[in-house]
Amino acid sequence: MTRTWPWLAAIGLSLTLVIAFNQPQSLAELGHLASWRLPLEPMTALLVMLLLPGRIFAALVALVMGAMLWLRLGDQLVWQWMGRPFTAIFDIPLGLSLVEIGFAALGWPLTLGLAFAALVVLPLATALAWTWQARLAQAPRAALLGLVAVTAVLFTYDRLQPAPFLTTAHGFDQLRLQVERSRAALDARRVWQTAYAVDPVKDIPADHLLTGLRDKDVLLLWIESLGRSALTLDPFKDQLLARLEDFEADLEPLGLAAASGWLTSPTIGGQSWLAHATLASGVWTTNQPSHRQYLQDARADLAHLFARAGHKTVLGMPAIVSPWPEVHHLGFDQWYFADHFGYRGPTLEWVTMPDQYTLWALENAERALPLAERQPVYLQVALISSHAPFTPDIPVVEPWELMGDGSIVHDLPKDGGAPRDVWRDHDTLLAAYTRSIDYTYETLQSHTRRYANADTLTILIGDHEPASRISGTTDERAVPIHVISGDPGLLEPFLDWGFTPGMTPTDASAEYLMTAFRPFLAQAFSGPPPATN
Repeated sequence: MTRTWPWLAAIGLSLTLVIAFNQPQSLAELGHLASWRLPLEPMTALLVMLLLPGRIFAALVALVMGAMLWLRLGDQLVWQWMGRPFTAIFDIPLGLSLVEIGFAALGWPLTLGLAFAALVVLPLATALAWTWQARLAQAPRAALLGLVAVTAVLFTYDRLQPAPFLTTAHGFDQLRLQVERSRAALDARRVWQTAYAVDPVKDIPADHLLTGLRDKDVLLLWIESLGRSALTLDPFKDQLLARLEDFEADLEPLGLAAASGWLTSPTIGGQSWLAHATLASGVWTTNQPSHRQYLQDARADLAHLFARAGHKTVLGMPAIVSPWPEVHHLGFDQWYFADHFGYRGPTLEWVTMPDQYTLWALENAERALPLAERQPVYLQVALISSHAPFTPDIPVVEPWELMGDGSIVHDLPKDGGAPRDVWRDHDTLLAAYTRSIDYTYETLQSHTRRYANADTLTILIGDHEPASRISGTTDERAVPIHVISGDPGLLEPFLDWGFTPGMTPTDASAEYLMTAFRPFLAQAFSGPPPATN
């Protein structure tokens, strides 16, 4: 038994590594027998250790195999959640965010299990390498070389087929992809800098800038995880289109009107900040290098333009719970992060506070006085109640004064179930997502009844499609945009731009890249200042 045990350990570790390297491109493929093939990476490692014995080479082999597995797992998670490729040199900081989402959506036991599995990849590869090394000295050299030769021939033959079906090289493919993506990402950063240098609104004279909005409050409210699929696909559309019809029916008795269209977002499934940066800067921002460049170079985005036009610029980001020094570059006079809202209610899983409280606190802090007694405000807010895990859902509080410091949320009914239960069943997940979007629209409907008027332009924009598991697509990038005001003159430029009247964008509504919004707004509402006596 003593002599047999090391060989059993080597075989067991080898099979574990073969299974690990067999991770298919999609997690959905795990259940298909055709997805399981012979991976090249362990056989290559065996050959290296056969030709280069020694603990140092064993450690290097283990490090490379561990890195391959980590990269493969990261690529799968980012594809599943965000619908885009994983670029390690820029996306590794997202790891903590994925863990936070995992705790909310999957519960701590499963999340800790996945985290533990990721942590043991390198020790597993190291243990296997050292076990192999000890066994190689005892194995017949001819047999080992024969095994490697057979594998090489098999792999070469399989690679020559139009569709390889016997072998895989996911690990080596991932190393190649990371090099290609890193180069592309660095190129994207240079492209972003070049695009930002060409500003279509830089020649607007300072005294002409946004004169059409000079004495108006402008509210730009981002709706988390809202894309075209929510308004056009089952099972979401019936409930949400009914909500928009009800929303629109409220407007006319209040002297308000709306127009709606579509914008194309640079991201899907997450990373809302890429959409925020694209809209604000007018430059297509699709990855972390570009976003970092935006944070460095921002000097003429929407907040800067409104500040130059005489508005007080305010940013509301209730999801930010850590220091964010880059906010100083973005042109805001005042900003509110999670700790600045004075919220005394409970967190709602990932969501730090409900959307209604976010808007209530900001209205009280920045727009409580009549417009004649203060500066006009440009208020940009990221609403987060429709962020994953989409549970629990709570009712809108009426009247708003009952919201107080948010303590009432402790006593509100919280329906929908635990995140791990919601995400375990696909139909339950889709229903939870629909309810979360409906809650945000209902909150905005109530907010419009209370705060909208002829001196306010309210802009509601989805940031991106939800994860492909919810939307069922990784190709759709369009998001709805609605504009609301009691001043018809504020809606007219949007109608001329191709928006359709009302709260429901249709196939006839214009669709533009998100980059087009900033120059449109600046050019449509800028002009000679009104004559004065």
